[in-house]
Amino acid sequence: DNLSLFYAGGSPFGMTGTSMKPTRLSPVGMKFKKALIGGTSILGLTTSGQVYQWSLGGSRTPTLIPTPGPASDIFISRLSVYGCIIPDPGSTSGMGYPYIWGNAGSMWGGPN
Repeated sequence: DNLSLFYAGGSPFGMTGTSMKPTRLSPVGMKFKKALIGGTSILGLTTSGQVYQWSLGGSRTPTLIPTPGPASDIFISRLSVYGCIIPDPGSTSGMGYPYIWGNAGSMWGGPN
């Protein structure tokens, strides 16, 4: 487990740092239906379709990822590639189009 995300001096690559007790990460009222850990982040999908990301650096405050609409699913890799599926407006299937971001842009034609 990558418990060093929220503690100074830890290494996500060596999986070292302070052992973490179960900790609530979301603010009161924010409910998640899915959460994934990969690379140096935690990605969460709320019940309303918003996508939040917690990243290496010690903050327990998540960053809202701007998406063109509510997401139906999320995905993550260990190579710092993150994404979500945005269905067509009015779709009931949950199927849609992937939107991706992260530090390994060369995987999808980016500069790095």
